[in-house]
Amino acid sequence: MYAESASIFHIYFMRIMRFHGTPRACCYSKSICQEGPPMSTSCPINHTVVDSNAVRIVALFVVGIVAVFLLTGSPLVVLALTPDFLIRAAGRPRWSPLARVAMSIVRLLELAPRPIDSAPKRFAAGIGVAFTAAAGLLTLAGLGPAAAAVAAILLVCAALESLLGFCVGCRVHAFLPRSLVRAEAARQR
Repeated sequence: MYAESASIFHIYFMRIMRFHGTPRACCYSKSICQEGPPMSTSCPINHTVVDSNAVRIVALFVVGIVAVFLLTGSPLVVLALTPDFLIRAAGRPRWSPLARVAMSIVRLLELAPRPIDSAPKRFAAGIGVAFTAAAGLLTLAGLGPAAAAVAAILLVCAALESLLGFCVGCRVHAFLPRSLVRAEAARQR
């Protein structure tokens, strides 16, 4: 029900914006909006896409790894996750071990591709780098409760992505100032 009303609102809003001469409400320049693949759920920022199914499977792996960290308290568990987040934040999901396994599962299950824009997901992966590094370093510094709190926040965010398809980092990305989004799009061209 919510998705249907949101898409109807989006279509209506898009018609209004076209009537007033703005090609798309969510984009920042005409050239961005007229190029690239059509996006079903997000505005194309850099015209590279990732499969939403694979992203959700990776998030499920993150939930499992962070849960192991919370149970064991070993900083190596969460610090081992940091490079994977870093690889995905750098825009190289093909080099990410978790993303490679997730894509294999997607192919094995023969799931239909669900392309979404990669820019918000890369931003969310950058937040994952910060959270995993902070949790690991706080543990090494002897601040276990603070590390557990940071890891619990990461676990909740990854669970929301995995189970509900709600990406907290992507929502934060949507509220970034337009100048930052334009700079990111220009850097990725």
